[in-house]
Amino acid sequence: EFTHRLLSRRETILLGGDPVTGKTWTYIMMAQRAYEEAQATGKDSPRFFVFDLDDTLGAYLDADGGGEFAHLYVENGGNIYPYPAMTWAEIGGAVRVVESLAQRSDWIVWDTISRLYDRAQQQFAASMGTTVEDLIAAKIDKMGINRAGFGAFEPSEWNAIGRMHDAFFDHLITQTRANILALAHVREQVEKRAKREGKFLYDSFGLEPVTAPRVSKVMETSILLYSWLVIRKDERGGRVGAPVARREMAIAKDRGKAYGVRVPYDTDLYETL
Repeated sequence: EFTHRLLSRRETILLGGDPVTGKTWTYIMMAQRAYEEAQATGKDSPRFFVFDLDDTLGAYLDADGGGEFAHLYVENGGNIYPYPAMTWAEIGGAVRVVESLAQRSDWIVWDTISRLYDRAQQQFAASMGTTVEDLIAAKIDKMGINRAGFGAFEPSEWNAIGRMHDAFFDHLITQTRANILALAHVREQVEKRAKREGKFLYDSFGLEPVTAPRVSKVMETSILLYSWLVIRKDERGGRVGAPVARREMAIAKDRGKAYGVRVPYDTDLYETL
């Protein structure tokens, strides 16, 4: 007989950022801290199941390639399980494996969720017997670059692509109780683009994650990372010293509550998460 019960809370975090802002480093350090705590206490470490869609983890985990964190690779007794899925079929196979393994307190990491959206578009175009690039070129030839709109597809086709994406993304949320960390690329906001599924959260930052529309709505916490160079000048406008890199994170949503603040961050960002 089905009866009432309370599901334990888990973290669902969308972490967007430019290249080299520390997205991958963040979960590597989360895994490192969990590994060290397990070594010290004798308890099992949470596991990190990573959909490595950007081919990132080799630089960190491959001992032969100089990976600093090779000890975290599961084959070396660590807690990171990489799944370098580069095709739609490989992603589907990895999703089924991770669903069967992930437990409460584990982490499922999309590195990056932006690539899952790309793969869904590529798969949909392939089902039409063409490619995304050819569809874009045909649309520009027909309508002109200023009228071609955003991308290769018609509204009904974008809806189908979103459903393909969500079939994998939602599945791991509903069928596991693991924590979810989805990394995303970012872009400057496109003012003409209609804001859907919580994208208005990013208005004050001028940036938005590159994801399927549903992702921003589903994830309870949403953080964007960005950096810039500060150039100091004297009274005459001459440059003083070398440019200084500054990093900030924009917290758009924190555990379901709109937040809208910017704060500096450093390599210890993983402590915040």
